[in-house]
Amino acid sequence: AVCMTKSLVLSILEPRMSFLGLDLWRDELMSCLERVQLADATFLAAEVESVCQNLARYEWMEGVSLLESAVWKMKVEEEKATRKDTRESCRVNCGGSIVLANV
Repeated sequence: AVCMTKSLVLSILEPRMSFLGLDLWRDELMSCLERVQLADATFLAAEVESVCQNLARYEWMEGVSLLESAVWKMKVEEEKATRKDTRESCRVNCGGSIVLANV
């Protein structure tokens, strides 16, 4: 039963992990899944819960990032419709020219 549970966990979570944009997150979750494979029945539930919590957190952060990108793209498209110099108007002035001039 434990072996079947481990296989089921892998088959459910691995496809969800493939949608994560950062390799670091996928690598961390794969490491957690390896601990699930090595866990005995006593610690299996805790290891699975840990993987699920981390995956949910990463999926949420991925969603927020995608939403932020979509809003930014929408803003750029609005600017394109109203201005010719869109790229310049959407740039963020970080003050680099001031800092470099004083170096």
